[in-house]
Amino acid sequence: MKQCIRYIVFAAVCLLAGCGGKTGPDSGSQAIVDDYAEIILQRDADSADYDSALSAVGNYLEKKDSETLKTAESLLRDTIDRMKKAAEKTEPYQMDDDFEELLKKHNIEPEEYVMNADERSQNLQHYVESLEVLNEYLSYEEEDSLTRDALAKEYEMVVKIQEVFRRYDYCGINYWFAGWEEEETAYVREQVHDKLKSFSAVEEVWQDDRDAVEQRMEIYLNEVEELSGEWADYIGEYQDELYQLQKDLE
Repeated sequence: MKQCIRYIVFAAVCLLAGCGGKTGPDSGSQAIVDDYAEIILQRDADSADYDSALSAVGNYLEKKDSETLKTAESLLRDTIDRMKKAAEKTEPYQMDDDFEELLKKHNIEPEEYVMNADERSQNLQHYVESLEVLNEYLSYEEEDSLTRDALAKEYEMVVKIQEVFRRYDYCGINYWFAGWEEEETAYVREQVHDKLKSFSAVEEVWQDDRDAVEQRMEIYLNEVEELSGEWADYIGEYQDELYQLQKDLE
């Protein structure tokens, strides 16, 4: 009888505490998160490599000695080569019919998901182009280098843009899983957020409304556009200065 009473009490406690409810994500949502994690964590790793290369340039600009210059040039060359090879090996994302239906069931547009999955090659190309410009400036470096100001400005601008894109991509994680249940978003955090090396947020805010997430992402894109405009203006002014310098040296 005591065992029976104990069981009844235990069952009542479980009912009040929700023991009989969901204890984790369903297999469908888990499959989506696992697939997405493989995609986004690879892109995050690429971004982290880019961060490291930029950090080496920043270290040189701070110390301005031959050793840090050599280190920066070596790291940039290695990173550029590695990213080019990775881009060549990148293949288009393939989705089977079952996974497509699974995405639709969870209110995720399959075509949009595929476009996001295929962004890696484009990102790698951006990283390579940016690092090649910085590496070219580094090759001109010497004491009182005429291009050092341009190198410093280029570095400053690409770092600012990279910081915005790191926040943009972090926010993008929220976009896919907005409106999911607490147990499911906990799994997203475990499999994605906790493993990130580069993507980050100044202030982490999880939103359940996908439209609200899109608005935040639009703000980041506007920041990038504004920074790009500033950079274009600087390039125009810098080219005018170089032209005038060449005329003075003739």
